[in-house]
Parts: sequence; structure tokens; C-alpha cells
Amino acid sequence: MIDSVARLQSIINAAPYGAHLYELTEDDRLVFLGANQSADVILGVDHSQFVGKTLEESFPALIETSVPETYRRVARTGEPHQDLQVSYNEQGIEGAYEVHAVQTAPSHIAVFFRDVTEREKAEAALRDSNLRYRALFESALDPIMLIRDEKIVDCNPRAAASLGLERREDLLGKAPWEHSPEVQPDGRPSEEAARQRISRALSGDPQLFEWHCLRADGSDLHFEVSLSAANLQGGPLLYVVARDLTERRRELAERTRLQEQLRQAQKMEAIGRLAGGVAHDFNNLLTAIAGYADLALSRMEESSPSARHLGEIRKATDRAAALTRQLLTFSRKQVETPQTLDLNNVVLDMDRMLRRLLGEDVELTTHLADALYTIRADPSQMEQVLLNLAVNARDAMPQGGKLTLETVSVDLDETYARQHTGITPGPHVMLAISDTGCGMDEEVLSHIFEPFFTTKAKGKGTGLGLSTVYGIVQQSGGGVWVYSEVGKGTTFRVYLPAVSGAPSAVMASSQVPTPPRGTERLLIVEDDEAVRALLSHILGTSGYTVLVASQGTEALELFRAESEHIDLVITDVIMPGMNGRELAARLQEIRPATKVLFVSGYTNDAIAQHGVLDRGVAFLPKPFTTDALARKVREVLESE
Repeated sequence: MIDSVARLQSIINAAPYGAHLYELTEDDRLVFLGANQSADVILGVDHSQFVGKTLEESFPALIETSVPETYRRVARTGEPHQDLQVSYNEQGIEGAYEVHAVQTAPSHIAVFFRDVTEREKAEAALRDSNLRYRALFESALDPIMLIRDEKIVDCNPRAAASLGLERREDLLGKAPWEHSPEVQPDGRPSEEAARQRISRALSGDPQLFEWHCLRADGSDLHFEVSLSAANLQGGPLLYVVARDLTERRRELAERTRLQEQLRQAQKMEAIGRLAGGVAHDFNNLLTAIAGYADLALSRMEESSPSARHLGEIRKATDRAAALTRQLLTFSRKQVETPQTLDLNNVVLDMDRMLRRLLGEDVELTTHLADALYTIRADPSQMEQVLLNLAVNARDAMPQGGKLTLETVSVDLDETYARQHTGITPGPHVMLAISDTGCGMDEEVLSHIFEPFFTTKAKGKGTGLGLSTVYGIVQQSGGGVWVYSEVGKGTTFRVYLPAVSGAPSAVMASSQVPTPPRGTERLLIVEDDEAVRALLSHILGTSGYTVLVASQGTEALELFRAESEHIDLVITDVIMPGMNGRELAARLQEIRPATKVLFVSGYTNDAIAQHGVLDRGVAFLPKPFTTDALARKVREVLESE
């Protein structure tokens, strides 16, 4: 046996890996027989000192491990064993050895080992690096995706959540343009633009660009996207980091809108100051002209030709004085005698005059609210407002039409006040005048309250009617806004702050109950992004689950998928493509019991006149307060 051991030792002595030889004695001791030279080098010890000693005596560190029993089992059964033995210190891995134990003869084993410490350290470092990378990847606040062969192969939770997806698996395997509209804002098809960006990044040209996406609910998203490539063993990999710009864009749009509103208000204020100054100086001139004309007339015979000429001069000064009074009204420098008024009484007193003024081909309808809040204003100026708006409406309907006067008590909230310069939150009286005339485009609307601006033929108007309305309303502490579309008529809304004087109405307004809430599912269809976002925010914070669509066909798709779970559809009346009435009919074909609430910048009676809606349908005119919207939604949901 000794000779065979010697021969085996000579065979393995030249091997590049370490080797220990053991014999299992009858009393179950593992006795060390020897080691090769590589073992001395690898472990840095002279193994001759262990010959004849047991395994436990040679390597005490193994006593508390399973190694001795494992080697005994190999010696008894001949079944080989392989494992990795690692020792650690405070800095990490101290030593790592890949070990193979085999039976070389009955009760004899050879244990072969090699030092893999550096490999294990490298692998441990790699694992640690991967864990750190994954932690950063998973917890990143920005969406991150990995793309290979034009498919998303990995993404972090934020990427899925930003697109309204519950699981990241819903993104994996998809092309990166699948959650985008067909066309990007620059006019290029999304797939074509994405492929081009990917191609450039793969060629070594990192990309930074803005991208338009769609959430799962169809709402718009805007991202700033960084796209770079890395060549890995599996092939080129694209690393995508996106930053959500949606809210920033919305804030920018809101800031731009407010700045434009402020600019318009400042322009009107500047024009008003100019008009007031001109009117003041011009009145002084007119006073002199009229006075001297009167003096001259008092000294002439009425039959004198000069008297007739002076009389014409006197009439001209009266007409000029009327114009300056309108300019002073616009500039809010006209002397007024405010009183506590019920605006309904003003409308009723003017009714007969307005009907004569409008003529037989214009049908006048009035809808006056019960228990209207009171206002403080000059009654003659309120009559002037009614008169000027009625004349403006009549001129917009040369072939005849319908004119609707409405009054209603409203409570304007902080949201509405922020969006309309000059308005303060609180109870107001709203006067709406709606016509079915030719309407106005955006360019005309931006100038209608400016003095001397007119679209009428030469000699048919002074251009001061609407500027006078603007001045009176501003002087009374209110605001006036207009909603119009070419060919679809115009609605002017005048808001005047309510005052005490009708206790039952005003006291009620100061104790407005909390707006009702709900948990139903609502579908909002509105082509104006700002209004759509506002509706969604108001109703979402009132407890409802809200789905949104920007136009009719998108709403139909959502409804088909969710019809049994949608309790109410809120739709704009006038929309491009499919209007609200057509959409409601299509939805009720799918589910006849579907409840629909229509909203529009026109008033409800004006809408009915357009033939877009039948009378009696659920309708809410824009602009509306948060309270008015919440109550109307609740009213429709609870209706039979």
C-alpha cells in the first residue's frame, strides 16, 4: 500500500493544483499521508509536518465544519464530492478554494483544490455592483427602460406607472413607440421618428429629445428623453431615461395664459387711461365750442342762415359729447349714482324697449332667476349695458334670429377668480345675453372691448358700444367675458358682485353647504385640454373615478370597454368631428340607460336654440364653479 501511495503521490506531485492524501483507519480517523508541491505553494505551508496526523490535528479550523465527515463518507462509499470552501475576514473574502474529494483506493482519498480567491472576490464585487445598480434602477424617480432589437427588455416601476400601467410586464416586449400617438407634434409618424432616434444612438450619437406619449387612459404625456447605447455580450443595448415634462408644460401653459390675460388687462387699462384723458380734454373743447355757439345764437334771428349753421354746429357738439361720455364710461371715470338693485327689475323695465329695438325678426326670450342676489350699480348704466349688448346682438343677426336674456345667482370660487383677472371670489349675479348670429373668430374676440374697434361697415357704428359695457362692468366691480364661434352665435356673460339688501338671498349665499361627493365612475369628453384637466381634477378630488377623452371617437372606444361601469358621461356640446349630441346618441345605442350631462360656453337656452340639444336635457353652462359642477353631477346621478 505504501508503494502505491508513493506512486500516486509522484503522479500528482507535478500537478498545478494542490492535492492532499488521506487514509481512513479502522477507528474512523482520517490520517494525513502527504501533499504535492503545489499544495505547499497554494497554502504557504510545509505539509510534511502533518504526515501521520489526523485531519483535525492538521487543520483545526475544519473541526467545526462538515468537511471531516464529508471526507470520511467519500472514503467509505467512493462517492466523489465537490464544493467551494470560503473563509471571510472583516474586509470580505479572505480565501476561497474549489475542492474535489475522490476515492483513490479502498479507505483512501485524494483531495484536490485550487485557489479561486480572486475570482470569488471579482464575482462578489460584480454581484454587489449589480445589486447597487438594480437598487438605483428600481428606485429612480424618472422612467428608465432598456431596449434591445427595438423591444423593451427591462424597465423600472416608474416607467410603467407613468404610462398608467399596473405592472412592468405590460411594457416588456413592446416597441418603444407603442404607447405614443400615431404622429408626434412635429408632424412625423411616431414609429418613423423612434426608429431614426434608435439608429442614431446605436451608431454612437447619443440622443436628447422631447417625446409625446399617451397614458393608458388616453391622456397626454410629454417627456424629455435621453437615449444612449452600450455594446454588451448579448449585443447592443439602448439605455433610455425619460423625464416627465407634462406638469411643467401644463404650468407653463397656465402661466402663459395668465400672462396673456394680464397683458390684455394692462392693455385695456392703458387704453382706458388714454381714453379718459382724451375725453376730459375734448369735453373742455366742446364746452367752449357749445358755449360760444349758444352765445352767438342768442343774438341772431332764427331765420338767419348763420343761425342755422350754428345750430348744426350745436347738434354736432351734442353728438361729440355723447361719444366722450362713452369714453369716460370705458375709462371708468364717468360719474355714477349706484343703488342697491335687483337686476331682474332692470331687465323687466327694459323689456318693451328692447323688443321695439330688436324688431319683429328677432325673437327675445328672458329667463330670470328667482330670489336673485342684489347688486350695487347705477341703474341707468345697467340699462346701457343691456341696450348696448342687445344692439350688438341685433347687428350680428341681419336675417333675424333669437336673443336670450338670463339672470342667475352664482358663487365664484378661488379657481374661477384665479383664471379671470379682476374677479374676486364670492357671490355674484350673472347676466347672460346669447344670440344666434354670425359669431366671431379669435382675432375679433381679442379686440372687441377696445374703443373704436368695430367690424361694422363705415358709418354703421362708433365702436364704443362694447367698450362702454366693459367700462360700466369694471366700474361696478365686476367682469365681462364672451364665448363665440363663427356661425354659431355669441354669449356675453356679465358678472356683478352681490351685496346685502335682499337678506334671504345673500344670507343663503354665505352659508353654502359643502359640495356633494360621490364614488361613481365618470367619463369626461372635452376637446379643450385645460377644461378637461380642470374637470378631471375637480371631480377626482370629489371622490369620483374619472376617465377622460379628448374627442368623440376616443370616448366611444373607452365606453365600449367600460360601458357597464360608467355611471355618467360629461360631454362638451360643440366639439370637432362628433358633437356632444351625436356622441350621446351613439353611447345610448350601446347602453340606453346611460346618463349624460352636457356642458358648453353657450347658455342652456341659447344651446337649445342652436338645435344642438333638446330642452330639458341635463346642461351646465361654462364657466361654472366647483360647487355648481359638483351639485349638477350629483343631481344627474340621482335623477330617475
